[in-house]
Amino acid sequence: MALLEPVLEAALASAFKAALTTLTEYAQSDPTGTLIPVDQKVQAGCLAFAKIAAPAIDAYIRSATIVVPAGQVVTTPAGPGTTTSPSLPAIIS
Repeated sequence: MALLEPVLEAALASAFKAALTTLTEYAQSDPTGTLIPVDQKVQAGCLAFAKIAAPAIDAYIRSATIVVPAGQVVTTPAGPGTTTSPSLPAIIS
């Protein structure tokens, strides 16, 4: 499967909107005039962004199909190595 760029863009736009909405809500949330520390506002916005962006980025990366042609240098958990004879391509999706 190809990487789904429009899906990622839509999710990131949604995440950015959530972050800005959270910051706006924090700016308007205290009618008594008590100041909420800027760090607390920024942290809330960052968390709102991350909750949407992180899964979207993960899904975007996992949507790729990786093909390693036969005879290519590959790295395995045991260390780097090469195939010694022609083999079928490895497809990771």
